[in-house]
Amino acid sequence: MSDEHLADRRFDLGRDGILYTKRVFHRYPGKRALVHGQLNGVPVVAKFYVAPVAQAYEWYRGLRGTKALIRSGVATPALHYAGYRSEVSAWLTVQEWIEADEFWPPAEDEHSGAAHARLIQTLVTHHLAGIIQNDLNWLNFIPHQGSLYAIDGDRVRRQRSPLGPRQGLGHLVRLYASKSKLPETTVREGFRQYMELRRWSFGSVDEERFIARVQRARRRHAEEVAHRACRGWKHYPRRRHDGFTIIRDRRCLDQAQARRLLASLRKESETQPNGGTIEQDGRTVRWQPIGEIPDRISPVQQWLNGRRACHTWVALLTAHRLGLFTERHLALILPGLVTRGAVATVMVQKAIGASPLPDCLHDMDTEDLTNLLGQLHDRLAVMKASRITIGPAGLSAFGWDGRRLHIIDALAIELYPLRRSGFTGHWRCFLEELQKDLVAAGVVPSELTVFAPIVQAELHVD
Repeated sequence: MSDEHLADRRFDLGRDGILYTKRVFHRYPGKRALVHGQLNGVPVVAKFYVAPVAQAYEWYRGLRGTKALIRSGVATPALHYAGYRSEVSAWLTVQEWIEADEFWPPAEDEHSGAAHARLIQTLVTHHLAGIIQNDLNWLNFIPHQGSLYAIDGDRVRRQRSPLGPRQGLGHLVRLYASKSKLPETTVREGFRQYMELRRWSFGSVDEERFIARVQRARRRHAEEVAHRACRGWKHYPRRRHDGFTIIRDRRCLDQAQARRLLASLRKESETQPNGGTIEQDGRTVRWQPIGEIPDRISPVQQWLNGRRACHTWVALLTAHRLGLFTERHLALILPGLVTRGAVATVMVQKAIGASPLPDCLHDMDTEDLTNLLGQLHDRLAVMKASRITIGPAGLSAFGWDGRRLHIIDALAIELYPLRRSGFTGHWRCFLEELQKDLVAAGVVPSELTVFAPIVQAELHVD
């Protein structure tokens, strides 16, 4: 149901006054709607939880967290009203309207600057007050009069004493796990700033141990988010259509586009059973089948193909979130258990101008090769820290568009389990195979060891 009926309304809140709502400025369809309004002439934000049964606990959890923020004395909007409104069948929370007095959220290139330092300062203030905010989205904080106001009480916990080293650093790890695009230099700066503000002693060993925790936490967090996306979470609605299940990224595809893409796929797969590209809505979509087409209707085989497809989807989303420059994931299409002659398919938006890396190496000059090897070294550093490798495709899984290195084979991404030992040997074998491909292409000399940084290798140009 639309939430427009919540705008331009009058609500009698009893002794708390009269609320006049204006426009809906943020919505989470079927769950929440945030409405700008006035209460007794004072600007407020009215949060409506529009599913009265399903959202009852979430409303209560947010209210509990908001009260905890207020009692702790940290910067947070005042609470004016909380209760159930039968006239619109929704739970309602009314809070003070806080206007950002500077551009927010910070731009991508500003995440590592003053905005990051201010966020660390805010976390220190919260930790000293015993506050733990587990949803560390930039949009859950608003800059106002030199402070960052915590505007969302959901997933907030409060304890009676300040957080100790174990809890405080654990929460800082959670921050950097959710903000996986912050570079390692920024993470180190944040760790030092936090430790200095808390007046705790630390050394290089403590710093390296913290960096290792962040690297593993980033992989774990990215994988958890990818698993939720596979189940149809948040930006990834899961819908059935014509015997197929479509999991799409709604930020890139609406439902109508996804259905047209499915129709095109079913037509193209008859002539290109091993994958190909589709031109639709002004973009090139690369599709790759997962698994083999069963000779007959086999629910067990389709189920196994579906599990493999979900693992591929999780690996693709995890690598993308960790900044490995995969082609943009659009949709995962799963056939029904009794759908004849169809397999699961992953669909990505083809990187503009990108060609398989082996086809580009011989035409590169020294400057391009230096740029390529530098980017490859950076990708390998992230992959090693995150326990990610590329399968048998080797260099063919990478693409080059003239300035940036992409992963163009979604099926080649492999996530090594975090809790399994033996990754060192697995990584060594991966580097040996990668080195063989680079030597065969004439990019690096054969005497280069697999442990030397590829970016420092002597370039070999014919």
